[in-house]
Amino acid sequence: MFGGNKGMNMRLSDSEVVTIARRREDKKKREALEKARKIREAKEKKEREKKRAQDELNRKIEEKKKIERDIERLRRMIADMHY
Repeated sequence: MFGGNKGMNMRLSDSEVVTIARRREDKKKREALEKARKIREAKEKKEREKKRAQDELNRKIEEKKKIERDIERLRRMIADMHY
């Protein structure tokens, strides 16, 4: 059909068949491991970004609380001056 070796018997030995099957299996395992690694790395990156965003939010909340305390302190100082 494809102009191969006409009339020649091109059979693979059992060990060659096993070797080819093992290579295919190994390739599938490598591909699965690579895919799992990429998924894990993406998940870890997402977690790092989430933690960084949470840390930034916490920092801003603390800064806001400090400003509110300073304002309250200044209000008390002004109130004390008027009496």
